[in-house]
Amino acid sequence: MRIMMKILPPVKIDMEADISQLEAPTFTTLNRGPPEPMLRLRWDHRVSLIGEKVLNPMIHCCDKCLKPILIYGRMIPCKHVFCLPCAREEDKTCPRCMYSVTRVEQTGLGTVFMCTHGGTRYGNSGCRRTYLSQRDLQAHINHRHAVGEVEQVPAKVVAPLVPQQPQRKISQASSQNDPRSEQTPLQYRNQ
Repeated sequence: MRIMMKILPPVKIDMEADISQLEAPTFTTLNRGPPEPMLRLRWDHRVSLIGEKVLNPMIHCCDKCLKPILIYGRMIPCKHVFCLPCAREEDKTCPRCMYSVTRVEQTGLGTVFMCTHGGTRYGNSGCRRTYLSQRDLQAHINHRHAVGEVEQVPAKVVAPLVPQQPQRKISQASSQNDPRSEQTPLQYRNQ
């Protein structure tokens, strides 16, 4: 069996004719509706939200049960926090400072700013009072903790004031004899 191949002559390309056959791409602002796969979706289904995302939350552990706190029980007025079940058990006195508690405030994850002065960020030592904004926490630090640090800094030595002689005014006559006053600002630029 013999296979014959026919060799075609090279195609001559006419650039002018080929370019004229091209169409410029067209863009439209017409709304063509949603794509086909989107039409097949059910958009009337029920949504059951079980929580909300908190960006980069600080996870604290309850000092009483040692479990991570998801819902804070904030003791008022001492402002220490525990998990909500432990805080509600101890509704008369704070287990941390033994101070009398007037109420327990419920707060969510990511809404509490804790003072770590005198302790570590993840430990359970130190001040541990909580605030609901970074601004309030900073005011607490400035009021309660910064005052103690200022007392530890040695006082600066201030040099005694030495009375100085009043400066003499230069009279017009002496400034007229000054050779520097003979040049005008234009003369300075030309030099």
